[in-house]
Amino acid sequence: MDKDTLHIYTRVSSLVQSEDGTSLDTQKDDGIKKAKELGYGYKVWNEGGKSSSHDDLKNRPVLTELLAEIDAGKVKYLYVYNTDRLSRNELTWSMIRWKIKTNNVVLISNSGVMDLSNPIDNLMIGVLSAISQYDNNIRTERSRRGKLEKVKQGFYHGGPPPFGYEIKGKKLVINKKESKFVQMMFELYANGESVKYIRKKLSKHNVMTRRGNLLWSLGSIEKILKNPIYTGTYVYHDKSTKTSVEVSCPILIDNQQWDYVNKKRTKRGQRKHQINRTTHFYMLRDMMECGHCGQMMSGRISKTNNHYYCPHKERKWVKEVQSESKWERGNGCTMIRSLNITKTDQVVWDTVIEIAKQSKILRESFRLEVLEQLYANRKNKKTVLKRLSKQKKKLMEECDQIEETLINFQVSQLTKKIELGNPEKIKNKLEQQLSEYKCQLQEVIDQHSNFESEIGWVDWLDRYESDIETKQNITDEEKREFLSRLIDKIFVFFDKDKNEHSLQIEFSVPIVSDQLIYNNPDKRSDGWKIQDGERTHNIDRLPISKGGRPSNINVA
Repeated sequence: MDKDTLHIYTRVSSLVQSEDGTSLDTQKDDGIKKAKELGYGYKVWNEGGKSSSHDDLKNRPVLTELLAEIDAGKVKYLYVYNTDRLSRNELTWSMIRWKIKTNNVVLISNSGVMDLSNPIDNLMIGVLSAISQYDNNIRTERSRRGKLEKVKQGFYHGGPPPFGYEIKGKKLVINKKESKFVQMMFELYANGESVKYIRKKLSKHNVMTRRGNLLWSLGSIEKILKNPIYTGTYVYHDKSTKTSVEVSCPILIDNQQWDYVNKKRTKRGQRKHQINRTTHFYMLRDMMECGHCGQMMSGRISKTNNHYYCPHKERKWVKEVQSESKWERGNGCTMIRSLNITKTDQVVWDTVIEIAKQSKILRESFRLEVLEQLYANRKNKKTVLKRLSKQKKKLMEECDQIEETLINFQVSQLTKKIELGNPEKIKNKLEQQLSEYKCQLQEVIDQHSNFESEIGWVDWLDRYESDIETKQNITDEEKREFLSRLIDKIFVFFDKDKNEHSLQIEFSVPIVSDQLIYNNPDKRSDGWKIQDGERTHNIDRLPISKGGRPSNINVA
């Protein structure tokens, strides 16, 4: 780059100003005018609309590249409309100022020409920076207070609205499509249905989460059920002043129903922690239901045996102390044999993993998630790679220079061409400096390598299959969590004549044999659609547990 080039950096503080264009155009035009006055060429570095109050260069890719050019000695003259265009953040501005000063860059603004190697200019720009930071703090405080006043008037404080609402005119309004499903969740729970059942109903209606996922987590549904905002009010907390404001919004659920549902949630939570305590871990027990009598399956783990079994006799027979008849196998429920826990867990896990691996619905969901992450990461990576390459080159040159100096120093000592008061101290200092530069160099090399490996196209299908494969190595607790997100219920059946069990897995999403249908098979770029599969998959001939007689088994 020609040394007589004026580098013009432009930035505005918000996207609104950027889209309006006036402020950016003014900065550019003034910079070009200044370049012509000085008889220089010019190059425009347009950052667009970026906030300056919290920046640490991560959100300033253009400035980052410009600073790399400054480090490389390719920038002699830098123009900014005002010094606060570079940064109002105290630490960031100090670093930028240091780079400008150490690289002997002349800073030009509407206030005049400033050479930071000149003590008076350096003092002046420090004063201007302090004023700019003060002005920014005042502006931030004014904005925060304005936001608080808006909230008091019923305007939404910002961020994504809760499920069931949308934002219009900066206020929460009811989203007609989502709100009916919020009401459905409360009604189902009030009628005694479980959160798992609610998830199944949402999946049947193809209700998407805010992230475009068909797989609702149980926690997301619980969060909706306990959110008081649906009763028409919510509390906004201002952390700076520790002020809390109660804000009104449209009502989706009346107070009576919300109270009833949340009292029920509390009772279920207490019952879950107090009654269903278990010493042993069971991967499938809470998902399995006897297909003959409807009882939830129980589990037993001992030194000699481990099995899932139907507890019908315990819950119905033993508790009826008034019954005088003796227990007989098959009396009350035909599930007279138990399932081996280890083998059953493995068969179910392998089956679900294989179905998940083949599922087009899950692949598409994963693809969208991967691509969203990829595009977000890619946005500034090329700029960062360029900067890292320049840093790497400069650090390598510095290391070579110090190594050469060390060699010459040692040769001079040996040949006694120089006389120094403390040669060992000088040598140690050079070696210490070399070590620091090498550490910095290795850090830059590692960063460069990581960015370079991620910059290329990601084969999301391989990533998806790899992700599924890695689940083979997760803990049993993590496996249970993964299965609970996909499985609604597992019905267990026993065929007395064949003396074998079978399972019927009910998935919360129709992923069994789902299909990807191309809009135009001859031109796949025209897109595709996903055709739902089945929600049910059967597994036959499960291993029974030896000694599977449930007569002397206690509830685990």
